[in-house]
Amino acid sequence: MIFSGLFLIKIAITLAVVIGLSVVAERVSPKIAGILAGYPHGIAIALYFIGVEQGASFAAQSAVYAIGGLAANLAMCYAYFRLCNARTWRNILITATGSVIVFLLASAALQPIELTQALASGVTLVVIILIASLMKHTADMKIAGKPKVGFGAVLVRGGLASVTVLLITGLANVVGPAWSGLLAGFPIATFPLLLILHHGYGP
Repeated sequence: MIFSGLFLIKIAITLAVVIGLSVVAERVSPKIAGILAGYPHGIAIALYFIGVEQGASFAAQSAVYAIGGLAANLAMCYAYFRLCNARTWRNILITATGSVIVFLLASAALQPIELTQALASGVTLVVIILIASLMKHTADMKIAGKPKVGFGAVLVRGGLASVTVLLITGLANVVGPAWSGLLAGFPIATFPLLLILHHGYGP
């Protein structure tokens, strides 16, 4: 009963975050939604449940690597930006797959390093500066027309994010604190938001 309750809480919290960000993107601005999505909702959700299930010490070690995981997160978002060039299922699949591969490769590069808070923060800061410079001329765009948020879209948005949270927290005790922290850096809320915006409104 405790497990099923925790399972449902993970899904409910993740659904609330992802759906909220999607509504902001459609009704306010994709840029504002992107900024809000940059707040580590996914990391907070994943680390909280890792702590509940694996203990505070495990979660604390994971948290240090989660700082580095933000660098992999940024690399993934930049890869999505570069690969996203058409409103087709083929391009959505290529973009999604390619960006996830970039995230995993960046995480794999960081995993063998014995990260400290300072080192992880330094790596992420360098990546922030690099990505910001590469994207400084990217224009903000408004979504034209009245947005239509259907039940199916809500299920897809929340479902993908919920599965990601369940996968990351479920693997924690198998992969250890370093990989758990890096995987917690995966853009749990942002990734489904990007897919929905890509499919619904184009690149």
